[in-house]
Amino acid sequence: MNFGQELQSYIDKGIYPFHMPGHKRSLMPDPSLPYGRDVTEVEGTDDLHHATGFIKEAMERAAGVWGAERSCFLVNGSTCGNLAGITAMVPYGSEVICQRNSHLSVFHALELWGLQVHWIYPKTVLKKSTAGTGQAADGADHTDPKGENKDNADPIDAGICGSVDPEEVRKLLIKYPRTQGVILTSPSYEGVLSDIETICRICHSHREADGSTRPVPVFVDEAHGAHLGPFYPGQGDAAPVHSGRDRDPAAAGAVIQRTEGEETGFPKGALACGADIVVQSLHKTLPSLTQTAILHLQGDLADPETVEEKLSVFETSSPSYLLMEAIDTCVEWLEREGLDALQTWMEHLTDFRKQAAGLKHFRLYDGTGVFSYDPGKLLFFCGKNAPTGVELEGCLRERFKIQAEMSGPDRILFMTGPGDKKEAYEKLFQALHTLDLEISGRVKAAETSSMDPEPEAKGSKKTAFAADPFLSLGSTFAEGSPRTIAETLHGPKCACPMEQCAGKVLAEYIFCYPPGIPLLVPGEQIPADFSERIFRLESAGAEVRRRFPDRILCAKGQ
Repeated sequence: MNFGQELQSYIDKGIYPFHMPGHKRSLMPDPSLPYGRDVTEVEGTDDLHHATGFIKEAMERAAGVWGAERSCFLVNGSTCGNLAGITAMVPYGSEVICQRNSHLSVFHALELWGLQVHWIYPKTVLKKSTAGTGQAADGADHTDPKGENKDNADPIDAGICGSVDPEEVRKLLIKYPRTQGVILTSPSYEGVLSDIETICRICHSHREADGSTRPVPVFVDEAHGAHLGPFYPGQGDAAPVHSGRDRDPAAAGAVIQRTEGEETGFPKGALACGADIVVQSLHKTLPSLTQTAILHLQGDLADPETVEEKLSVFETSSPSYLLMEAIDTCVEWLEREGLDALQTWMEHLTDFRKQAAGLKHFRLYDGTGVFSYDPGKLLFFCGKNAPTGVELEGCLRERFKIQAEMSGPDRILFMTGPGDKKEAYEKLFQALHTLDLEISGRVKAAETSSMDPEPEAKGSKKTAFAADPFLSLGSTFAEGSPRTIAETLHGPKCACPMEQCAGKVLAEYIFCYPPGIPLLVPGEQIPADFSERIFRLESAGAEVRRRFPDRILCAKGQ
């Protein structure tokens, strides 16, 4: 029996619940909510934190679908998986290499575990602007090694983080020989993937100065890539490290093979590339409920028992059976219909991208300039005569009843999934096509009347968006400041007026939401144009989160 059947079997026994939850599966203030299936850990319902029955079997099924050796259900989202996975993978206070454009939950793990971080900065993708021409991107790399735009391209066509360079990882491992782990995000919020397979090969074959091999584990936050993992035939030559020690074959998926061995057209996931710990949000791209996620392990570089111990710290001790049932239902759906559904999804995306290539004022990013790209993310850049991304989001919502995932001064992001039917793509295209024609009509009318289109004012909403995704791109912890995020946050602080904080050491997180990737992190030096850039971002509609609206927490005495 599956998870839901086991749960119903227990409920059908008619055992009266003189235990939590308080609704007793009978008092239902809102009958539309599934109180009747909301149980807790008692005899017959297993226990997520000590699974021996049908929860254990459900997690083993999940491991088989993604090709993991062990999988753990998460009911607190990928956030708790990131916290547990990172703190389980490396010793407290140790050194790690971490991708700078990580989610805030990764930074919280670095903070809580007192880790000394060596940042790896993906190159910023800056390409020659083609918005307004109706043509595809030219495919050339318009960045120099410093990430500067050599062609002076329109800044509205800039500012997403590219892929992590495997050679940069290799250099950092040599430069910082005490590194205990590498922490990456792939795909990014915008859909950019890194060459995880090559990075895993580098890390797993890392050699010390004396020539001895010391494999370094790789953690991948794949929250936006749960759909990338199933239906791949297995690892390449960057397979996970096994020490040869005895393993319990019943512990999880050690003897379970990949489900189909067929590709869907989506890029390869991190597990198939050899990553040691991978965390995925099922609810982001697959048919599951919000907050459902999963953590996968393989190889010997991360200890499963330690991971489970950390999950007991960061995940609720009262896990929702409704959410766990949603995870298992999603797994069963993948086994039963997933391959066909993902292939259909890819067909819809291919057709939509062909249509969108003809738009003149909205350019759909095609993954040029990065290692690989998830086509399920539809990232449009707005041309000079188009509304800002924020304005476009509002227009689509109010006029066409379409809600985007995220918008910025110069861009808008749509997330797709297997639940999107062909009609949904047609609805989105028709909305953008209608607006595209209206913009062209206004431009033509202005030209016909011998009037140039109103020029975009310098410093206006779209040009305000800086090319750098980080305010301190390329910086390290300021000289003389504490060496860890934790020491900075727990040390003495003072609140400084924004216009007076330049050059000081930041003692709080400052980030745009969405997506929750810090612009500045504790311990970094605040740049000279900080207050101006925050003002520009906010005036363009971005939500910049910080402790106080007009003051910034800085390290005292720095």
